[in-house]
Amino acid sequence: IGGHGDSEAISVKSSDNTIRYNTLRNSRGEITLRHGNHNLIEADQVSATVECIYL
Repeated sequence: IGGHGDSEAISVKSSDNTIRYNTLRNSRGEITLRHGNHNLIEADQVSATVECIYL
């Protein structure tokens, strides 16, 4: 995911999700987790971004 679109590139608002094997590069976007439990972020790559992961 790249570019300068929405600040929430990946947004999760539920429980028991796996976010895996995503690449965020040169992006304002972030991975956002809200209002959920037991979520897993694994093996994602983030480079040259303003924000990264918001919990």
